[in-house]
Amino acid sequence: PQTWIVDEAGEGYTVISGRQDNAGNWQISPRSKLLPGALYLVRYFQQSQRFETCWLFPWQVQDKDYRRLARIVFRQGQL
Repeated sequence: PQTWIVDEAGEGYTVISGRQDNAGNWQISPRSKLLPGALYLVRYFQQSQRFETCWLFPWQVQDKDYRRLARIVFRQGQL
């Protein structure tokens, strides 16, 4: 499993097996969606200029983490 570290501005990186994946710095894109019962996350990797998508459901993470990501996605869409 992957661990994501995300700040309030939506910038993040991926931690794999206890080490930071330096090539994996990314930004949550305004293309992400806050939907009833799920988050559709679109991550933009600046270095490789590519997008990566995934679905995140409330049961996959702790409630506080899900709500925090939902707030970040909401704010990204407001820009």
